[in-house]
Amino acid sequence: MLMDQNGTNFEVIAKDDTFSIQNVAYHETKNYMYWSSWSGSNIHRLIMTQKLFFHQEAGYFSIGIAVDSINDFLYWSNHSELMRSNLDGSDITPILNFSTNGSVGTLEVDSEKGFIFFINNDDGSIVRSTVDGSDVRTIFSSGWIQDFALDKKDERIYFTSGFYLLGSTTYSGNDLKMNSMDFIMWFYEVRIDLSDDYIFLSDSYDMFQFTKHSDYSDPLMLFSPDYYIQDIKVYEPIGSRDCKTYSEIYAEEKRSKDYLIDLASDQVISDEYLDAGWYRIFSANGDTMPSSSPGKMHCGTINPIWLNGTLPTYDDGIVSREACVQTENDICEDSIDIEIRNCGGYYIYFLQKTPPNSSFCFGMK
Repeated sequence: MLMDQNGTNFEVIAKDDTFSIQNVAYHETKNYMYWSSWSGSNIHRLIMTQKLFFHQEAGYFSIGIAVDSINDFLYWSNHSELMRSNLDGSDITPILNFSTNGSVGTLEVDSEKGFIFFINNDDGSIVRSTVDGSDVRTIFSSGWIQDFALDKKDERIYFTSGFYLLGSTTYSGNDLKMNSMDFIMWFYEVRIDLSDDYIFLSDSYDMFQFTKHSDYSDPLMLFSPDYYIQDIKVYEPIGSRDCKTYSEIYAEEKRSKDYLIDLASDQVISDEYLDAGWYRIFSANGDTMPSSSPGKMHCGTINPIWLNGTLPTYDDGIVSREACVQTENDICEDSIDIEIRNCGGYYIYFLQKTPPNSSFCFGMK
């Protein structure tokens, strides 16, 4: 099932036998959804935008599954082994044999930090290794860990433990914090995942949401379905993370391509002191950067700056583009390197300071 974070707008995206789906993971930029299954001991992949499937034999004990969205690897557990393959299931390679210490269960990967974390199913501890399966160490062991999720920004691990406990600790196992979860009714297989601001928990029959930085005493029940909740995963499509940090520029109607400045009454817009960074434009005339020269004295400035290229699509990610400074001598006398991200409904731009009496154009009216 796919739903929004308010517990509404449900959509069935795939079906498998009851209790067959074990763990779910997804690729952050390719819209691939993966899940491990008891049925035939397979790993399945769904292309979210096309509803296409493939599956691969993963081993009878395949349970945990994680995706490295930077290096394009798929990881999964097969009893005492940690396995790795390409995203299409090719080049299957065992990278860790954990048989002398226990067995590999649920796992997560932090691609940027280069770590894989997993539960040792033999003693309920959390184990960390590098993404190549080396430098294996137990970082936390207290009670029986049922499930966990990574806060990659703060480098913390949030986990559910026996006796109705929700805990968190650092990637190194320090700064332990524990809270009771008396609201959980069915404590077998409690699942957890995170967004930037919220923690999501599910027992077998209910799903809850509460703010991450709280005492967890006032959870919001999102929904109580008439089916068994096997796993939860907060799915953030391509661009959603890139699109959360930017400065806002408001009421910039004069930056429009068709606005002709009147030097007798208008103040010239100049971005010569603009701090380098990501910006989102709010204007009644739109936020698209024109891809043809506006004409001198347009966009509320003397030398307007336009996009010498095309705007990206949603799936393009962050793209680099050339922005041209139009003067009385040439439509592209000077150029500035910028970056653009299509955030699905709006754009954000990485801009930097410009020559005097020049500014970036946005809007088409």
